[in-house]
Amino acid sequence: MALSVLNHKWWPDVISKQDKPDFLQLDLFGLREISLIIESYKKFVADVTGKQVVDEWTAIKRMVVQKQQLMMMPFKRLWARMLSMFTAQYPLILRLVAIAMTFTTDTSGCERLISLMNDLQREFQTRMEHDCLRPQMWWSTEMHGSAHILGMASGLAEDGSPLEQES
Repeated sequence: MALSVLNHKWWPDVISKQDKPDFLQLDLFGLREISLIIESYKKFVADVTGKQVVDEWTAIKRMVVQKQQLMMMPFKRLWARMLSMFTAQYPLILRLVAIAMTFTTDTSGCERLISLMNDLQREFQTRMEHDCLRPQMWWSTEMHGSAHILGMASGLAEDGSPLEQES
């Protein structure tokens, strides 16, 4: 699956040669997958060339691997952080990341949504119609997930402690 290329834990290690990092393997990693993503979502990046997006992809990978704090973050936290702090620097690739992150790509995500729907129906009313259930689900998922993103944007970790600033 092309979206798996976003998982920074699978990126190649950068090898240092004489105090200078060798980014060749990292730069080549995921080019085919990013090209597929660009092709799939070309309506969202119609105003730019694929080369511009690929250039940002290469630059953002280099930045992430050079910052140990970013490499240690879990997948969702990393991309939430990147979206909240680096959108001006990498607008094209992060536009695609934001689109990709909105899709549930495995069955566990679907199961969680179905479980949430069942919980909402059980708690409020067993005969809740779709026009009422849909906003309830949106509210529950957005409020649950946005607290973390709002904390990242404010520079606070989940426990309320300050995050280290990026240089």
